[in-house]
Amino acid sequence: MINKSLLTNALIGIALFSFMPDAKAGLFDKLKKDLSKVQEQVENLQQGGSIPLSNAPSSNSNNISVQPNQNQSGASEETVQAACHQHWRTGKVNPDTIFNKLPSANIDLLKSDFSLASNEINVFLNNPPRNKDNTISSLAMYENAYETGVMSSVFSQYLKTTESKAAYLSIVKQLADKDAGFSSDKKAIKRDAQQMYGLILLYHGAKGKNGFDYFKAATKGDSANSIIATYQFGHRAYKNQDLTKAANWMLKSYQAVDKRRLEKAGNQTAIPLGKEFTNLVMNEFHSLVSEPGYPRRELYADLLAQTQQMHASMQDSMQNARGNTPEIQAIIKSYNKKQSEVISEIYRSIGDEQKAGIEEQRLKKYLNDMALDDQKNSDFAYQSIATYANIQKGLSNIKSLDGSQKKEFSIAMTHLGELVLETEHLKKVMFSQWALGNISLTEFGTTAPIFNGGQVACSLLENLQTVGTKIGAPKKDIVFDKNAQNTVIAISGLPK
Repeated sequence: MINKSLLTNALIGIALFSFMPDAKAGLFDKLKKDLSKVQEQVENLQQGGSIPLSNAPSSNSNNISVQPNQNQSGASEETVQAACHQHWRTGKVNPDTIFNKLPSANIDLLKSDFSLASNEINVFLNNPPRNKDNTISSLAMYENAYETGVMSSVFSQYLKTTESKAAYLSIVKQLADKDAGFSSDKKAIKRDAQQMYGLILLYHGAKGKNGFDYFKAATKGDSANSIIATYQFGHRAYKNQDLTKAANWMLKSYQAVDKRRLEKAGNQTAIPLGKEFTNLVMNEFHSLVSEPGYPRRELYADLLAQTQQMHASMQDSMQNARGNTPEIQAIIKSYNKKQSEVISEIYRSIGDEQKAGIEEQRLKKYLNDMALDDQKNSDFAYQSIATYANIQKGLSNIKSLDGSQKKEFSIAMTHLGELVLETEHLKKVMFSQWALGNISLTEFGTTAPIFNGGQVACSLLENLQTVGTKIGAPKKDIVFDKNAQNTVIAISGLPK
């Protein structure tokens, strides 16, 4: 017999973390199917089995796609490459080299679309819109609302530059107009370029070309991955009170946004959707399908009500749980300590003794704080992630290290790799503890600060390995022994 509280946790988890409606099967069929799968796996756990993480239901946003090996002591190992791969399942690019494979800038191509001379276009793009389309409040809201890392990077750089906006946009136009052939990667880039170019045309009220023509072209290629275009078509239909048409379009955008939201939650994408755009699409879809005049309103009404109720309950539960889960707090505290020690090691290995000392003082102050709570743990973890990013800058200045420094560098690099693997192990343990009903979903949620650093740690490790190769630092095999005495789990007292 399944534990009632466990089923409640499962239902909440599915509703909040995997709300991806299917237009044909209906929302309840999707929910029922995922819940059934969770029930089967819980029954298996209660009978002494384990959850097959690679085949977990779609509600599990923390699947670990790694291949376990066995070391000589019998302890479970995973490769760092496999562990970090799941962080970068989509969107990883080098922003400094992407333009090497894209067309050359040709601002003259923009003249007819903007009805301006070539030398006026860049100024025009940097000024506030004259005839802005009222369906687009700002371009920044659409940052990362693209399918590919290449075009997400192009758009981010377009937003930041002032001198080269017209040049960047001329490249986007060429990609939008170019025949992509049969390559799925090139088709995805073309689709992104069509949406990007259409968005900018509409935002600035360009007179020579209709941005919606580019949106239409993008949706013909693949409407499921054209988040911007499907949202804009749905939004426009909603304004015109064509509710059925609006829902048909916006459902596609809603599903795509929710998919990306789950990828972000699982650290599986380098192009996470911004919270502002995510909320825009989700809230407008909820409002649309709740309209009294929408013919299929009843299909969504009950589930939306349940989801909102569970979300409110979850928020209250999370608030009440802050600081009241000593076992989870012990895990977070232990992990933050280990992460900070690795940061100090890295700083010292690249010759920055001052920053190593500052990090050690920061850790000492954190450990001596007897009133640690969820917020303080989150703040400390956030600062550590920011510190990782700061180390990236210091690495670019390293030209060589002496023999002793190379050894220290190699040790620090190894310890960071071990921490990456331990983070993946922690994900599995915490998910299993929740699935078994040993911890609540709210307690599981408070461990987010640990997992949010995984993506940054992988990126830093890759840079460390590149520098290590350049300076000739010795490489060591990176393994994680879950049975070691100094693991976060061992120190915290949870089952391994």
